[in-house]
Amino acid sequence: MSNSGHIDITSALTPMALTAALKVRLRSDAGGELATPDWDADRWLEVPIGRFYGNDDEFAKDAVCRAIDDALGKARRRLTGAPRLNLRRTIDRKTMCRLAVAAMRDASLESEPIDKIP
Repeated sequence: MSNSGHIDITSALTPMALTAALKVRLRSDAGGELATPDWDADRWLEVPIGRFYGNDDEFAKDAVCRAIDDALGKARRRLTGAPRLNLRRTIDRKTMCRLAVAAMRDASLESEPIDKIP
C-alpha cells in the first residue's frame, strides 16, 4: 500500500497474484478436470485453458476475463474498452494457462482505477 492508503498496482497485480486468480477461477469452474497433485504442482499452467471449458473459445475468454476482474477488483481497478477486447482476442481454447497469465499481466497494465470510470 502506498502512503495515501491506495493499493500499488505493481504489487497487487504481480504474476503470482494473477496466477492465483486464474487458478481460483479454473478450480471453481472445473476443479475436477485435473487431479489435486496437478493443481498443487502447478502443472495446470501447462494445460490449454479450453480443456477446462469443453474446448469452447468463448468460455475460455470469459474465464480469463472473470479472473482478471477478480484480481483487478482487489486493487480497485477495472479493465474496460480496448484493453479488454485485446485480452479477449489474445485468448482462445488452445492458449496455455501460463500464456493466459502473461496476457492478463499485459492487460492489467492498461487497467483504470475504479473511481475514474463513469
